[in-house]
Amino acid sequence: MFQFLTDNNRGSILIYTIVIIAVLSMIGATFATIITFEYGHADWQLRWVQAYYIAEAGMTQGCSTLKNGVKGSGDNLGNFVMGPDGEPNTDDDGVLSFGPNVDFGAGSFNVRIADNDDGDGDNFSDNDDILMFTSTGVVGNVERTINVTLTALPFVPNFAIISDGDFEISGNPTIAGDNGTVFTNNDLTISGSPDISQDALAGGNVNISGHPTIGGTILSDSFTIPIPPVDPQFYRGNADYELRSDGVVFNVSAGTLTYPSEFNGWELHGSEWRLSGNTGYDGTYYIEGDAKVSGSPGSEANPWQVTIIATGSIEISGNPNMQPKTPDLLFVAGRDIKISGNPNTSYEGVILAHEQIRISGNPSIEGAIIAEDAGNISSSVTENKISGNATITYNGGLLPPLSKIYTGQLGVLSWH
Repeated sequence: MFQFLTDNNRGSILIYTIVIIAVLSMIGATFATIITFEYGHADWQLRWVQAYYIAEAGMTQGCSTLKNGVKGSGDNLGNFVMGPDGEPNTDDDGVLSFGPNVDFGAGSFNVRIADNDDGDGDNFSDNDDILMFTSTGVVGNVERTINVTLTALPFVPNFAIISDGDFEISGNPTIAGDNGTVFTNNDLTISGSPDISQDALAGGNVNISGHPTIGGTILSDSFTIPIPPVDPQFYRGNADYELRSDGVVFNVSAGTLTYPSEFNGWELHGSEWRLSGNTGYDGTYYIEGDAKVSGSPGSEANPWQVTIIATGSIEISGNPNMQPKTPDLLFVAGRDIKISGNPNTSYEGVILAHEQIRISGNPSIEGAIIAEDAGNISSSVTENKISGNATITYNGGLLPPLSKIYTGQLGVLSWH
């Protein structure tokens, strides 16, 4: 009835118990190894993901720095490649203003910028507006790198009239040409009987009265255009002559300074250089202060080849016939531009004002008009306005130096 365990039975049970414990131990060890591996792998995955997003943060920081650095400026992309010291082949080559390594979140990022292979044989001089960014995110012993090829987008005037501020068109002006559009980032007011061949676009409201003829779209609350700062200093390198505020004239090509009371028909009156005669000498003039042309130099058969770049305002009256000496660039004003009378101009150029532009009378202009609409320092013009019977014709196709004026916008050519 009762079965007693023998020594052999007891030995078998002990062996079975040991085997079971060993198996369970192996299973436990295996689970422990798996858990440890999975934990380590999960930690590595976390750092892998963190490093990537930190690299993206570095790229964002780098792009922001580049945007702010190139907006409105000239051909200076190569300066970024040389680093803060502006010298090639030094330790800070390719380092941006925020430094080589920046702590961020659980790790850090390192951003470098370099010139692409643009065929000029110089790693520190850019000639195609293309740069290469490398951003490396580091978390512990994990690194992730993002390589991006970027281009700085130049400002291209695609419309006959572009303004960052309110713009008014009244009377009977004609805005003609394949690019005969009027655009403002704010409000556009149209009255009278103007003839606009293309569109009337406003980032604010388009307010219309009278009997205008508009051949294209009328659109309020449209897109906006980033207009770069208008800075006469950027165009100074184009000058043949510098007419300075103290009466000194610098002949750039000859490298000579003179102190004339009159130079090439220009005379200094206070802070204003004036040309009141009917003879204009060709050249690009960089003028410190205001510039005023009240005579009638040039003719249809022999136009005055001139570009006027003034740190102050530019005022044109009389009946001059003018074509740009610097390709596609007629006037650049650090303040206002005021055009009246009947200047019979014939050119594909651009008129740039840091503040406001006022056109009245019967001028005929071929080119684009751009008003940055900065704050009123000059009282010469206080609002952007075209009136009278002006004719402005623009068919596009402006050439440099406008191609080196940047909007602060960047285009991504590759990302990996």
